[in-house]
Amino acid sequence: MRYFTLSDEDKALITQSDLRVIPVFQQIYGFFDTVIPVVNAGLTAVDFADFAQHPDLSLLDRYIEFIDVGFFGLSSEDEDLIDAIEERAERGNKLLVVTLGPDGSIAFGGKDTFSCPAVAVEKVVDTTGAGDAFAAGFLSQYCYGQDISASLKKGAALSASIIQRIGAN
Repeated sequence: MRYFTLSDEDKALITQSDLRVIPVFQQIYGFFDTVIPVVNAGLTAVDFADFAQHPDLSLLDRYIEFIDVGFFGLSSEDEDLIDAIEERAERGNKLLVVTLGPDGSIAFGGKDTFSCPAVAVEKVVDTTGAGDAFAAGFLSQYCYGQDISASLKKGAALSASIIQRIGAN
């Protein structure tokens, strides 16, 4: 995907979408740079997939105007990064969601902050896909008009169901 470019047909399809979810990680910055500016009809969600390993606040700053919902998988120990994300959410009046694994999640919606505990599970088997499941659960509620707290709860529930089995299915 590093060298993938959008055709005019691809761009036309994006402009008609009600929701687009774009992953971004260091290896595909070039792809991200070409996709994020294409305006679509609905929400744009960005999964900052490797932000914990490669925190690039300048990337977030450069493209925050195009983002309706941003997802970041961090640890509760990443206090400085969480504070930086909160500051950007407030400054840009954006919805930025930070998942914290067993410590739940936090959503910064402009000047408002929402938190949600993780759903307790009997045994964590495999965390593969937990972040994607969280985002899918969150967006499945948020896109249909549910409030942020209800969306966080749905994300937590779906993520909990994924981590109790092997594989992200």
